[in-house]
Order: sequence, then structure tokens, then C-alpha cells
Amino acid sequence: MTEIKHQGIITAIDDNRLSIKIRPGEACASCAIKDACGQNAQEKIVTAECKNPQDYQIGQEVETIITGRQLSEAAFFGYILPLVITLAVLFGVLAFTSDETCAAVAALLSVPVYYGILRYFGAKLHNMLKIKVQ
Repeated sequence: MTEIKHQGIITAIDDNRLSIKIRPGEACASCAIKDACGQNAQEKIVTAECKNPQDYQIGQEVETIITGRQLSEAAFFGYILPLVITLAVLFGVLAFTSDETCAAVAALLSVPVYYGILRYFGAKLHNMLKIKVQ
């Protein structure tokens, strides 16, 4: 299975969580499509859970690992499922009411409702999409 690895530096340690500042790749600075890429050339801070926080120190260099499956699941819950729900609401309301305005408003309102539900169940998703530290 594909893994994406990034080098980072620990910026904070809280209980069993590490805050890690991810450095952009060396090639990012000169990349022609860096603005379209999710990585960009900016530093990002991610949170990773660890079993033994006493093994780490602030300022220590670590490697973060995310599996391809986790990325696929994140893309599914973040982009694909909301699109499917929006289209289902649009065509469902349109089929029942034949009112295009009502269907469009319902479809647009389904987006914040979906992301609100996603936020509510964020702890379960966070457990599913854990970043590993090496």
C-alpha cells in the first residue's frame, strides 16, 4: 500500500498528542503547479497521536506517515460523499416538488448540514484517519 511521508519538527506535546510542523518538500519551492497542489510550499501543523509521548522532545525531527487508504477515505468523506448527497437532494426534491428553486435551495442547504454532521462525528473520523509518527 502507498504511504505518503513528510519530515517535520515537533512543536508541542500534549498528553498523547504531538503537534508537528510539516516542512514542504525541497522541490515545492520551484514547482510550477505548487499553487494547485494540496501540499503548497507552506509549512503546516498537524496533530498526531502517539503511545509514548515521553520518547519525544520539542524540536525533535520526526517523519509522519499517512497511508493511501486514509487519503482515499478522507477524499471520500470530504469531497465525494457531499457531492453525491447534494445531487441526491437536488434531484430528489425536484422529483417530488417539480420546483427548481426549492430543489436548488435544499441542495445548497444540504452542504452545511452534511459538514455539521461530519464535524459532530469528528472524533470517530479522527480515529479512522490517524497520522503515524516515526
